[in-house]
Amino acid sequence: NSHSEKVDYLMSLSKRVAYIDTGNFDKTREWLFEYAKYIQIDMFSSTYKDFGTAEARKLLSKSPANANYNVAYTFGFYDKNTLDNLGIHFVGGSASNNSPNTVENTYVGSYFQAPDIESSEVFVANMNNYLKYIFYLINPQKYINPTLDTATTPRISPECGIYHPVLGTYTVVPDAELINQWIIANPGYNNDGKGSLNWMLKEYVAWQEKELNPTELFRLFENDYMNRYNTDTPFVAIATYYCGGPVVDALIKCYEASGRPAFNIFKLSTAPAMSSILLTLTKTTQIGISAVASLYSWSLNYGNHSALNDLSEMNLTVVKGLFDVSQQSYESETGAQAEWTYSVTIPSFEGVFSPIILSYKDSLGKSHVVQSGIEKMVKLTTGWANLKDMDNFDKVVSIVLYNYPPGKGEIGASYLDVFQSTYDLLVHLSDAGYDIGMNKSDLPSVKELSEWIIYMGNKGTWAQGELNKYVESNWEMLRQHHQLVTQEEFDKLVATNMNQDLYKKMVDYWGDGLGKIMVYNQTYIVIPGLWFGKIFITFQPSRGWEEVKIENYHDLTLPPHQQYVTFYKWLDEVANCDVIINLGTHGTLEWLPGRNVGVHEGDWSFELNLIPTIYPYIVSNPGEAMVARDRIGAMMITHMTPAMAISGLYGNYTKLLNYIDRYNDQVANNVSGNAYEYKKLILELAPSLGFEKPKNGQTFEAWLEDLHTYLDDMQNDFNTYGLHTIGKILSGEELIEEVITIITSRTTVYNHILHMIYPNLKDKNYYNDIRGNSQYYAQSEVVKTWLRTFIGDFVNNTYTFDEVAKMYGITNKSSKLYQSLNYSTKVIENIKNNNEWNAIMTALSGGYVTPGLFADPAYADSIPTGHMGRTSDTTKMPTKAAYESAVKVVDLLLVNYYEKHGKWPELTALILWGTEILRTEGIGVAEFLYFLGCRPTWNEGDEAVTGVELIPINELTVTLSNGKVVNRPRVDVFASMVTSNVDWIKLMLTAVDLALNSTDDTVANNFLKKHYAENPMKDRLFGLP
Repeated sequence: NSHSEKVDYLMSLSKRVAYIDTGNFDKTREWLFEYAKYIQIDMFSSTYKDFGTAEARKLLSKSPANANYNVAYTFGFYDKNTLDNLGIHFVGGSASNNSPNTVENTYVGSYFQAPDIESSEVFVANMNNYLKYIFYLINPQKYINPTLDTATTPRISPECGIYHPVLGTYTVVPDAELINQWIIANPGYNNDGKGSLNWMLKEYVAWQEKELNPTELFRLFENDYMNRYNTDTPFVAIATYYCGGPVVDALIKCYEASGRPAFNIFKLSTAPAMSSILLTLTKTTQIGISAVASLYSWSLNYGNHSALNDLSEMNLTVVKGLFDVSQQSYESETGAQAEWTYSVTIPSFEGVFSPIILSYKDSLGKSHVVQSGIEKMVKLTTGWANLKDMDNFDKVVSIVLYNYPPGKGEIGASYLDVFQSTYDLLVHLSDAGYDIGMNKSDLPSVKELSEWIIYMGNKGTWAQGELNKYVESNWEMLRQHHQLVTQEEFDKLVATNMNQDLYKKMVDYWGDGLGKIMVYNQTYIVIPGLWFGKIFITFQPSRGWEEVKIENYHDLTLPPHQQYVTFYKWLDEVANCDVIINLGTHGTLEWLPGRNVGVHEGDWSFELNLIPTIYPYIVSNPGEAMVARDRIGAMMITHMTPAMAISGLYGNYTKLLNYIDRYNDQVANNVSGNAYEYKKLILELAPSLGFEKPKNGQTFEAWLEDLHTYLDDMQNDFNTYGLHTIGKILSGEELIEEVITIITSRTTVYNHILHMIYPNLKDKNYYNDIRGNSQYYAQSEVVKTWLRTFIGDFVNNTYTFDEVAKMYGITNKSSKLYQSLNYSTKVIENIKNNNEWNAIMTALSGGYVTPGLFADPAYADSIPTGHMGRTSDTTKMPTKAAYESAVKVVDLLLVNYYEKHGKWPELTALILWGTEILRTEGIGVAEFLYFLGCRPTWNEGDEAVTGVELIPINELTVTLSNGKVVNRPRVDVFASMVTSNVDWIKLMLTAVDLALNSTDDTVANNFLKKHYAENPMKDRLFGLP
């Protein structure tokens, strides 16, 4: 069901070769089995729909290949039950020795392990020689055995090495004679339980450890490079699975054309990890490595599930390139969604960011280099590398503030004190040696700086007089810094220097010439801003909504106007800006028209993303933060929310916003089942908060947009303690309120306090029975006051937590009250470990910023802040919506089977991909649990999954198509899976144990029990990590 390149090539060599896709089995080609003299079954799984075990056995029984022991079986499942049930007569076997571990079957796999790269010499040689071997196996009297000649025995591709298109490949590979010896000495598969060739696990690995030294290979390459090119500029390292290729060649050519040396480090297997090799090279290089361009998916250290330690020590920016996405994904208006999870989302968990598409594959499997993507990746990676190399004093930094609608009163960001943060940033830059044009002590006060910033902000066309006054009062300064762009300069910067289709859209909408927005005297486009040495404080241009009365801030049809486009081109080519800091949530560049993800040429965000961008962003807004990460490649750095006093509505409003974000995310990912469940949750929760449901004639989407806008505005009404300032560490009353907000959202501490103070109310639940109930108003206030006093004593004194707890008579450390209160210790520690300034300054130096979660601190582990933000909290999967989706799917499958066969299925199979589990919030895991009659349990506060519970057998029911409700059994289930997520695996294993040990069930209504009695084996999860 894979390796189409190999099959296509074999079929081009001989018309005797035919192919059937086992994953999407074409039954019209079954007749081939009756004539096949040789069959290779590759990557077999018993879960295939139309080519499962029974179907395969039936078809093989008709085949002369099977009758003559000429069926090869490579890289599939090797458990005894599967193989026995298939009835394969393995190539090289006999009636007395029928095994997949024959030398002949090992030779087949050894030819077939060549990488699927048609331009590879090993690929071409192995496929040609494999076909010769097939002919020999069919008729050994007529054909020569190619494995007897080392010129035609299996070859192996370089597993690791250094590549450069001019200097060649620096690697070592075992010779053919040695490979032949290994195959004969250690034939067969699956010594690792993953279907691998045995000789590649043992002999080849031992040889690599002895002979393959990436450091020595790099030393040889670097010496040759320095001798040929005479440079001391540090490299960009391009990390790939395979050696070279058109994309790598194009990247290296483009890097070197820009003055940046580059090389390709390739590594196919998981040990040693790519991240550890890169770390070693950075320590041994003579001229240095300043950035990494990674074409790896998943992880740079897959074997250990994370590259964080290596990347942290390496301390380089790692930019992500997408390699060979499908043509459909590339051309889709919604972007490369099919590849996004494993290519972008999962790598972001270890701080790899700025996704750029470098190539796509057409329907025939041919790869096409995307030159504009190559150039974009080179420009941005080189930008990050320059930040690593340059002296801080020489760096030009642009601090971009948000000012919409244009005017003096509309400068700010979501819950961020922009003025104080800007002042503090200037101080930090000065301390780090940046040129701020004066001594730190001479900086204007925060008040004076604020007045200057307000004065130089964007001006709408209705305030032309204000713009004229600004230009005329600052004429010399604006001219000195080239902030007045003439028509001639505009033509050079914009008209002839951008995608012409986009230029036409801009002109068609906004007119010819310089446009009207921020234009002085019909002659100059004005770039507002103030220079402090090489630090430029400026404003992102308005989007123009105020000019055309568009109220949707996320409108994806309105093209940017002339001043907007000029602004970003000017920062790059006139101001020669090295880095942009978007100060606060949120700007508009990431919301320009174009694809949702995988933006490329023809998308506005791609066109104007020209400079490395650092983007401090409020930690509680994951959905919109990821838009910026995915569409403008920004390094998103989380910043804390301001302290917020707890209120009865706070958690529910947050939950509603979260449901809306999750709904939009699932719609974008085409997970319609989850989207429907979130729609239900939104429609249930919104009225309880006083919102009307959609009116007659109003679509849900239009209603939701209005609701989302209202909630955005309404956030300002929450009882926050002022604004957050970058790097601010809460203390005193602010810290007390924030700790209370978090621990009451993430634990049921009020319940435990209630039961301690009022033992007679032990049968009452604070959240369901007490809060909001006028009958218990006094008790509710006592509970809240008790907690506030306790946290106040802990925060405002030097006592340890245990000392405070003892003062309050709480000494049982195993009690839920103690544990809930003790959670405040972790909260306080995380709040005080604020890493925001360190992250920003590290990013400005081209360093590595460790990843952290984007989520509301009251509902997820997103503090300490000051990390490169990521989303997808796997500890909350399956979500409640995903579980409800799974219930519907499983019930439908069970009902269909029951009504068709008159009985329940006893055993089902699932194929679980980690990427799909992540994309769908855990539907596959939830299906596994529900087949067994189990469900997840969630924490009442933050909805984290806390475990699994058994659904009582009498509650397991389904509704038949005639409306009748009937009981259904626990159905045995197994999964073929590709994931190493410990949380998900633990949930599924727990469900198996619960179902197997259920005391209320019999073998008649619990098929797992039945099968275990027949064959006492609990294994139900199979596959690769």
